[in-house]
Amino acid sequence: MTPRKPSFPTLQNGNGGWYQKGRLYLMPKKIEIFHMYLDLCYEKFPQRPSQRDLATRAKISRGYARKLIIELTNTGSLTDPEVTNSDRIRDREKIFYLDPEEELFLLALRAEKPARPNTDYVAQLYTWYGTLVSTTYISQWFKTRLPFAGSFRKPNLVPLDKFRQENVIRYIDYKLKCHLLWDHTKFNFLNEKYLVNSDTEKSKQRHCPLTGRNDFISVSGDFRKAYNMIACISANPLKQQPAVYSIGEENGTAAAFMSFCNLMVESGWLLHNEILVLDNAAVHTGREARDLEEWFWEKEKDGRPLHVLVIYLPTRSPELNPIELIFHIFSRRIRTYRIMRSDGPIDRSVIRYGCMVMNDIKYETVLNCYKHCGY
Repeated sequence: MTPRKPSFPTLQNGNGGWYQKGRLYLMPKKIEIFHMYLDLCYEKFPQRPSQRDLATRAKISRGYARKLIIELTNTGSLTDPEVTNSDRIRDREKIFYLDPEEELFLLALRAEKPARPNTDYVAQLYTWYGTLVSTTYISQWFKTRLPFAGSFRKPNLVPLDKFRQENVIRYIDYKLKCHLLWDHTKFNFLNEKYLVNSDTEKSKQRHCPLTGRNDFISVSGDFRKAYNMIACISANPLKQQPAVYSIGEENGTAAAFMSFCNLMVESGWLLHNEILVLDNAAVHTGREARDLEEWFWEKEKDGRPLHVLVIYLPTRSPELNPIELIFHIFSRRIRTYRIMRSDGPIDRSVIRYGCMVMNDIKYETVLNCYKHCGY
């Protein structure tokens, strides 16, 4: 018995064109649409024609126009819909197969300049070997060919003055102090962080898959209002809270810093015979903080000197400061708190959600940050 061929109902799209539901446009139709796209490119130059322009001219849907434009942009060619996926993969491997010398050439280009764009790989490969590939192929080759995915990622920026001789000596001196002061639970790390009300909003949101629109976010008029947070963390299990902090508009001054230090002492959060670790910010070493080390050592608390030792991190060494990791966690969590804990009145202030995040910092989190920094 001969099987029945499937029937494809003929329908009309919103631009007046006809199509059969479930059946792809054949190659002659795709070529016809391609020529229309070229005509639009000449007419719209120097701008590029939009999906709507192509859909209206060719009387096709915007979805198919988008698919065709992406196909042309990424591959520079048209794919025959009658060719099966297995044939297409086999042809692609045959056409774009690179020999070992070409692969080593790509790796050498990356080693020379890791930020090199994919278009430059394409140009260099064609110039030296006559092999023409697309930027999409270069991207996929780096992601799948080798043991680790060679995707583009944000690099670590290391200032050159980090390796000055005097700073290397300070680095060794600090590591020696850490070795001699072996109980690192007595270490308290203090730092400041700049905050803006807009920090509570996600930097990205998902487009609507039905309309393609990117919805706006309504914010209050003070969404650019800035604050400074001073915070100090400790891995001492004897403390009720692993972090103490203050968020305000005036926290970026030496006077506010000294006021926060006094708060840590008077509240009993900073204990006797502990160690306070600071970076080399101007507010920590300025005129008002000149006698900071003597003040912490001789400050009276509960009838006896506090004997808190103040030591400074080497310059440009955030990898030794676990509070930098806490601030990174803070930045990620504050946006989630804004979405997940929007109970009560909607408040755009970074202070409200910043306090929530800092109050929820757990001892285990701080301890893991200490360990990550080598303590």
